[in-house]
Amino acid sequence: MKIISLLFASFILISCTDNTVTVLEESVDEFKIKAINYIPNGDEDYENNFEYDNSGKLIHSKDHHYSTRFKLYEYYGNDKLKLVSTYSTLENEEPKLIGKDSISYNEDSSISTVVTSWRNDNEEVLPDLIYTYEYKDDVLIIKQESPNRPQEYLTKYFWEAGNITKTQRFSSEDKLDIEFFYNYDEKYNFKKDSPLFVTDPFSLTQNNVTRYNAKDYTGLYDPVCNPCRTFYNYNSEGLPVEVNHEWNKIFKILYQ
Repeated sequence: MKIISLLFASFILISCTDNTVTVLEESVDEFKIKAINYIPNGDEDYENNFEYDNSGKLIHSKDHHYSTRFKLYEYYGNDKLKLVSTYSTLENEEPKLIGKDSISYNEDSSISTVVTSWRNDNEEVLPDLIYTYEYKDDVLIIKQESPNRPQEYLTKYFWEAGNITKTQRFSSEDKLDIEFFYNYDEKYNFKKDSPLFVTDPFSLTQNNVTRYNAKDYTGLYDPVCNPCRTFYNYNSEGLPVEVNHEWNKIFKILYQ
């Protein structure tokens, strides 16, 4: 097992002064994330641990921020992630299902819908948010709706050279609220193809986001930074082992 030293590795700072997007021609060897250590600003750090079966599929994760919670992962016959179930376990009690993400796919293996459910006051685990995916040329459109709330949201993800270069957030079909613009490094995306991030569109990009800036049309957006930058420290294979967000959130990644 390969253990990555996080304490003595030097930082590599990424320049984000232009809009160039570079796609890696070669990918790194297959990798799996063993643990992520989160170091939030002004709070105690915590670690998430991940377990895989003999075939390499993620089956269990433990969230040490919420010490009583863990997740189980289930798959379709084609090894695509089907269900992520979140359980809570208290002392001397059996684990209780408190939430789940159900994922459906199109024939080409792209995601079609994600249904997020949570336990309500009546102890029922019912759908809370429904995400519908639509693909049009170089644009991914995700519609968010809820059976419990009337408001619908629409987000458009614009692609160029294997990366998302712009997103647009709508609070209705024709009301644009905010746009985000993204820059990337030239390294392999540590989220790519991982079931940990399967519902995150940025797990589909080739590279890691190093900077984004926002253009607000509502007057309500109040960011801690704009633009916001992210700095990475990489291992010898070009995978990030430390991620440092400009807004004071740091996490360290350990690979198998």
